[in-house]
Amino acid sequence: MGKSRFIWEQITEEPDIYKVTEVGSRQNCYFVASKGEALLIDPRSADMLRSILRLSRAFDITEGKNRVFFTGIADRNIYNALRSQLPKATVYSMVIPQYTDELPEDSGEELGGGQACGEELNGAQAGGAQAGDGAQAGDGTQTGDGTQTGEGEINATQVRDGDVIRVGDQSLRCISAEGSRRGQMALLIPEKGILFAGGAVGCDYVPDVEIWDEKIDALGLQIETLRRFKQLRVRCILPGYGASASCASAAEVIDKMLAQYAIQILEVYQKVPAFGSIAEEDLLKRQCGERAPEGAGVRGADVRDAGPSDTGRCGIESCLRYLLYRKYIRRKEGEPSHFEYRRGSMNLTDWELM
Repeated sequence: MGKSRFIWEQITEEPDIYKVTEVGSRQNCYFVASKGEALLIDPRSADMLRSILRLSRAFDITEGKNRVFFTGIADRNIYNALRSQLPKATVYSMVIPQYTDELPEDSGEELGGGQACGEELNGAQAGGAQAGDGAQAGDGTQTGDGTQTGEGEINATQVRDGDVIRVGDQSLRCISAEGSRRGQMALLIPEKGILFAGGAVGCDYVPDVEIWDEKIDALGLQIETLRRFKQLRVRCILPGYGASASCASAAEVIDKMLAQYAIQILEVYQKVPAFGSIAEEDLLKRQCGERAPEGAGVRGADVRDAGPSDTGRCGIESCLRYLLYRKYIRRKEGEPSHFEYRRGSMNLTDWELM
């Protein structure tokens, strides 16, 4: 295996913000430095972490002044890399994985920002977590002492919407971004209008939306997240995947994503007949063929300018959930795991989605 190479791209000065990307990859990590302190956002692998720490040393930032923030649920491997390379670091995230065993560092598995499929989680919910050392609640009061993992090696600290993380003289506000994935948390520098969006926004692709809780309208939540970003007047979007968006295009990116989700919802709605019903399996076949496109629904999949015909199975299911919650369609359960859909009591038009 060849040695990994990384590109450091400076975004702004004071705070000094760099985007760190492995050559040949679309996954992004960010480094924020101010007044001798640094925040590492979404390190993806042990090699990437080493590269970012070299950048940190170039700013004369000591080991104890580096902290880590995950916009999603980090996997076990990156936690092991942190224990090895950045012991006793404070690590912030909305949901903290409770890993019961460790994997060897550099085991070859992809790291960081994963969905943590099948992993045991500590059950923390958005809005109910306590911020820890170095984070402040939205009202400016200090909260919590953090949750320790790995025998005290990492101070894994839950954050909630509105908490503030201070890096030097910069304040980064936590913005709940759950929708396309569970446990997503964005970071905003309000004075600069800079948004670290994680997987919630794609500047050159549309994130697929998973059904991560049967009781939650995930697509509706994703749409509300994007509308909230618009209200915050974001001027620069730094996503977890793909290209970034400057002040000239940030609002346009969000508008295009909202329009794309509206098209996907309408397309699924129009497949449900006005009279009679359609079986779920037939609806899925009509919408995306016999199988979903390769990579659809996978976090970080390269789906540039994804159109409605590119919607994967999980995207269709999230559209169905959106329509069911608003009574645009109804679902009838037949044989076990067999559902049929028919039009509901409300009619849907395109203008109602915008």
